[in-house]
Amino acid sequence: MIFVNHLAPLESIPGWLKHHPPDQEGMTFVDVILPAFLFAAGASIPAAFDRRRRRGDPYPKRVGHAALRTGGLLLLGLLMSNLASRSPGRPDPGRDALMVALVLGAVLWWLDAAAAPSYRMPARAAGGGMLILVAVLFERNDGGWLRATWGAIPGLIGCAYTVGVTAYLTVGRNPAGLLAGLGLLILLAAAGTGSPSPWPPPWDAVPRVVGSHGAILLAGVLAGTRMTGAPDSGTSGGIPRDLALLGAGLCVAGCLLRPVHGIYKIRATDSWALLSAGFSAFGLAAVRMWPADPRPPAIAAWLGRTGENAFLAYLLSEGVMPALRLAGEGAAGSFAANGFSAVLRGLMVAGIITWFSARLTRRGVRLHL
Repeated sequence: MIFVNHLAPLESIPGWLKHHPPDQEGMTFVDVILPAFLFAAGASIPAAFDRRRRRGDPYPKRVGHAALRTGGLLLLGLLMSNLASRSPGRPDPGRDALMVALVLGAVLWWLDAAAAPSYRMPARAAGGGMLILVAVLFERNDGGWLRATWGAIPGLIGCAYTVGVTAYLTVGRNPAGLLAGLGLLILLAAAGTGSPSPWPPPWDAVPRVVGSHGAILLAGVLAGTRMTGAPDSGTSGGIPRDLALLGAGLCVAGCLLRPVHGIYKIRATDSWALLSAGFSAFGLAAVRMWPADPRPPAIAAWLGRTGENAFLAYLLSEGVMPALRLAGEGAAGSFAANGFSAVLRGLMVAGIITWFSARLTRRGVRLHL
């Protein structure tokens, strides 16, 4: 995600390394990266909530934890999307300063200070203050304040997470109930795509955004129940096989619905959601089939630590370019901005961020949503 997000604004990049053009039907592997993240987040929900239940957390506490996590993601998404829409493509030191403050505030607010508990409250106070300051100081180009927008990744994750948690807390591990919820979400996405909405923008996008992204995450929840609750969870064949069957079913459904609304990520169509969830299920099946290595190579351990703390890596990636521009590196945006050199630049930036995130994780700096 860090790599392709860095390439997005650059020029002369091969088409398969960027999002498919929004006015053309189809998808590239880049259009599956966010869905794969949603799918993985959904797959983690059964294990996370079952662990809290076994720990003795009452039902209201589990619901409250989910509500706080959702609220934080939605607020962060609101701030990020508004900042991204201000002065697009033009230098804006004020926007860059607010983005750096937003990233730093989010890191401090969600910092898991288990290694140093005495820093927990001061860090949260400082982070909360910085988030409030960003919201107070923000001003749109037309002089207005914050407004509801779609597009920032945390906001999309927050919407989908709300749907997935609500479904799991309602029907539990019941496969029929989860499949029924998945079907209803696809119908919601189809209705939002195929019929005019009575709501003004951006609320007109609610049905398709919530329906499609929620369906992807709920498909992950279904996969997660299979991985954590199956009687043959210790075997090597049953779970990958069932994940592959889930992926095949989702892909077949996506292909059958393709003539209706087409495959468009920017429109969050039902077919795109089903195909993305299917490809993600295939990917998870492949991971489950990969033999475990008791002594993984260094790069695997490095990437593994980054994956354990993926939210930190994402936030750092959002703040690195604004920080460089504020530091006076005006050439940061134009250096290697097209062609093969831009691809190398993207790999370099992604490598540095993941390495730095892995180092912070190893030293106990983790974010806990």
